[in-house]
Amino acid sequence: MYPGCFVPFVVNYSVAKYLPVGGVVSSDEFSAGGHLWTIDCYPSGVKKTAAVSGKYLSLFLRVKSAGSNGVKDMFEAFALTRGGEPSAGAAAQRTHFRVFRCNSGDEDWGWSRFAARQELEDRYAMDRLKQMCAERLLRSMTTESVADIMVCAETYNCPELKTKCVEFFVADKNFKKAVFTHGFAVLLQKFPVIAADIKMRVGR
Repeated sequence: MYPGCFVPFVVNYSVAKYLPVGGVVSSDEFSAGGHLWTIDCYPSGVKKTAAVSGKYLSLFLRVKSAGSNGVKDMFEAFALTRGGEPSAGAAAQRTHFRVFRCNSGDEDWGWSRFAARQELEDRYAMDRLKQMCAERLLRSMTTESVADIMVCAETYNCPELKTKCVEFFVADKNFKKAVFTHGFAVLLQKFPVIAADIKMRVGR
């Protein structure tokens, strides 16, 4: 039991987005503040009104414990990208304070318009595009191109690609060749801390 807790709740949106309005994906029950809770995600929304039906993802916190009348909660929710970074846009972060009034449990509160589905799908498509570009860059990585790829990885926030670049730099004699390329000069100018870190790793 915790007075509060952080609950990572992963929803495979690429699959869940096909659920009908009212279709729910729920987290496992968790304990916080002496009560049991779940998080309920409705990928196609909860409301069937013409204005919002199928247009928004809905997110709710549900208290499951009996005797929860008067329970106060602070529910803070935010979306993450596939890389684990906070998502930009309307779904970046939402916070709400509430006093639950249902003594028998099974009361919920949240956002029927947590995030626009179009925004999420655009974000998913962008993440997928970044992944495809990263895979192509990895296949073509050489001592001539690795520094340029590292600059792209840092500029466009691609942590996995950045890790692969570092591994390539420190492998065998790659650094001794890559350090004399124009790309490394650009890396040194734009991201000197990263360049210094690579040099330190090579020198170990």
